[in-house]
Order: sequence, then structure tokens, then C-alpha cells
Amino acid sequence: MNDSQPHILMCPPDFYGIHYEINPWMDMSRQAEHAVAESQWHALRTNIIVADAKISLLEPVPGLPDLVFTANAAMIFHQQALLSRFSATDNARVKNPTTAVGLQKTASK
Repeated sequence: MNDSQPHILMCPPDFYGIHYEINPWMDMSRQAEHAVAESQWHALRTNIIVADAKISLLEPVPGLPDLVFTANAAMIFHQQALLSRFSATDNARVKNPTTAVGLQKTASK
């Protein structure tokens, strides 16, 4: 990978869903359609590969439905990871996805 090639962190939506409510947009009675989420995720991954970006994958973890939103966890700036600080109790376990999941389990495109 060269310095100008984008590098995207993704997590498959194996355990994605609304498992708790911490804001008005989260409603456990209105779940996402898992087949649609899977299809959209695979289409996005395909488009990222076609755009010649590198992809690293986090292994999905039961009980951490938000891991699919990897962009919320950190941002890379000048080769430094700037980590988010989740304040909601249910999001606190996703505070550092590299420890929650283990980056040694990543795969590249």
C-alpha cells in the first residue's frame, strides 16, 4: 500500500441490529432488515475494492452490534489514530474496537 492509497476499516454486519435505545432514532421495535444490511455491506465493500482502496476487516463480535460503524470509532490523521470516546453505556464496550475484537484477526482485500 502506498501513502496515497485509502485504507478503510470495515466490519461485516453479522451481529448488526438495534439491541438498545440511546437516542430517538433507535427503536428496538423497528429492526433493520438483516438481508438488506448484508447486501448493502457487500456492495459497499465491492465498490471500495474497485476504487483500489485497501480494506482491513474487524471480526464481528456477538453483543457488539455497533462494530459495523467502524468510522465512528476512530479517524486516521497523519498516521495517528484519533479514537472516539463513547459516552453511552451500551457504546462503551466499543470504545476501542482493536481491544474489543483484536486487530490480529484482520484481513486485507
